[in-house]
Amino acid sequence: MLKIKKQVLKKQETIELIKKNLQESSAVIFFNFSCAENQEIFSLKRKLREVNGDWIVCKNTLFKKAIEDNSLEVKQNNAFIFCKGDQYKPLKILNNFDFREELKDRIQGGIYENKLINKETLVKWSNLKSRESLLNDFCNLLVFDIVKLTMLLDGIKSNKE
Repeated sequence: MLKIKKQVLKKQETIELIKKNLQESSAVIFFNFSCAENQEIFSLKRKLREVNGDWIVCKNTLFKKAIEDNSLEVKQNNAFIFCKGDQYKPLKILNNFDFREELKDRIQGGIYENKLINKETLVKWSNLKSRESLLNDFCNLLVFDIVKLTMLLDGIKSNKE
């Protein structure tokens, strides 16, 4: 009887931990890590920590209870990655991580802006350029247009002279 009470308390603690992480996170990614080797997982966890991504492994039913959503369909061994910083960097890390070929495409779905997002959408998002890269491209376009404008104005000035 005491063993059962301890198990129930441990499950309640896990649910509370998940709820706390959900409140602190801007997004959650469901990642299937079955058949992955320990070295791959440790390396991935290290990279995720660098971008404020917390890796938590628990039973899928406990996660469903924590978010109180019965429509969630997660299967197999899932890690729940809580994105506490930039919500897209962990997604890019997961998509670009150098797994063996049979471990590719393990993103199962996620929660972004309190909405369930399917696997296909997350994979599309992970293939987009980063914010820094997009800003860099935008600045380069602006500089290019300014250079063209100055060349045009110099041409007009030299024609008038």
